[in-house]
Amino acid sequence: MTDRLIVVGVDGTSTGLRAVAWAAREARLRGRPLRLVHAAPYLGTLDDPSGRGRADAVLGRARTVAHQTAPEVATEAVVLPDPPVAALVDASADAELLVIGMIGGSGPEIVLGSVTLDITTGAHCPVAVVRGEGAVDHATRSSPAPVLLGIESVDADAAAVTAAFDDADRHGSGLTVVQVPSHPRHLGLASSAVYDQLAPWRAEHPDVDVTVRIGQGNPGLALLHESTDARHIVLGTRGRHAAVRVVLGSVSRFVLRHSRVPVTIVPRSLSSGTTVPAALAGDPHDRSQLW
Repeated sequence: MTDRLIVVGVDGTSTGLRAVAWAAREARLRGRPLRLVHAAPYLGTLDDPSGRGRADAVLGRARTVAHQTAPEVATEAVVLPDPPVAALVDASADAELLVIGMIGGSGPEIVLGSVTLDITTGAHCPVAVVRGEGAVDHATRSSPAPVLLGIESVDADAAAVTAAFDDADRHGSGLTVVQVPSHPRHLGLASSAVYDQLAPWRAEHPDVDVTVRIGQGNPGLALLHESTDARHIVLGTRGRHAAVRVVLGSVSRFVLRHSRVPVTIVPRSLSSGTTVPAALAGDPHDRSQLW
C-alpha cells in the first residue's frame, strides 16, 4: 500500500471494534486503504504459537467488521510486538488519520487513560478517538448531523479548520464552528467576524453550510453543549510531544472524557497553508495551553 493510510488500533474490545467500523467508513469516504494495527507486547517472539493465535483472533474479528462495514476498502492487518503507545505512534508516521477507541460509561471508565493521552499527544497525524458504551450513533438520521469545530482562533487552529471543512464536505453535512477565546485579543469578537475569517475555506467548500457561534464561560462545557446534535467534534492542539502533557490541554481532555461522539484532535503543527500569527508565541496572556 503506497497511499496515505487510515490506521486503526485494534485491541479485541467492543470499543475497539466500534473504532474499526468508524475507521472503515472513513477510509471509504476518503478513498484510502485501511491498516489494522494490533499492539501485542505479550508476544515472546513473532512466531510464538500461543501469542500469535491470540493476535490472529483479534485481527480476524477486526477484519470481519471492516469488511462488513466497507467491503470495497483495501485492508491489511499488522501485528507489532510493542506496547500500544509505541506501536500506534510509530504506525501514525505514514497515516492520514489514526483512529483509536476509548471506553465510555461512568465512574473510573471515563478517566482519560495515559495510553489514550500519550497516543493523542505523540501521533504524527490527526487522531480520532471513538467512544464505546454510551456513544451516540447518528447513522440512522435521514440527513447527516453536522461536525462541530472547537477553536480558539481561526489563525491558530487553521489545521483543525481545514480538517473540519474537509470532513463536512466528505459527509455532506453542515459545520458548526464554536470559537471559545482564551486570549484577550479575541474576547468580544463577533460571530460575523469569525465567519469572515473563514472565507478561504468557505470558498473552497461552497456546499458546506457554516454556522458560527461564540462560546461563553467554560470552554469545555460550551463545546459539549453545542455538541448535542453533532456527529463528530474536531479540536486543535498546540503540537505533538508525547512527554509534554500540556500539549493536550484541559479543554481537549475534558471534551475527550465527556463527549458521546468521536473527537478528532488535530495538532496545530500540521500546516494548512495559513500562517499562525507570530504574536501568539510566548505571549504571557496566551492561555492556549488550555486547548
